[in-house]
Amino acid sequence: YLKEAADLGHQDAQQELALTYSTHEKETHLHYTTLAASQGNSAACCLLGGYFTNADCGLPKSLILAKHYSEKYFEDAVEGDPCDNPVPAFNFSLALFHLCLERYEGILEIPGYSPI
Repeated sequence: YLKEAADLGHQDAQQELALTYSTHEKETHLHYTTLAASQGNSAACCLLGGYFTNADCGLPKSLILAKHYSEKYFEDAVEGDPCDNPVPAFNFSLALFHLCLERYEGILEIPGYSPI
């Protein structure tokens, strides 16, 4: 029933199913985690932010996506939830710091931007 609910688009079922695949089928785990995150599941956003920060689960290191998913975690967190998980805040801060550093050092070129 869990797979059927996940395939029908239930975000909590997608996240739960993703967790059942996390140890042995990384591709399926990422598929359901991404589906849940795209529907606003904050736990899935937290996981993807960490994966992109650390280049985990076969994903490339992408500070832009790490920032995106970590920020989305806070946007999608249930109102009244204390957001006591420090991981998304760490991922967001780390990604933002490195993106600013890359921009400052000229590593990251921004079209139409001139430092003068």
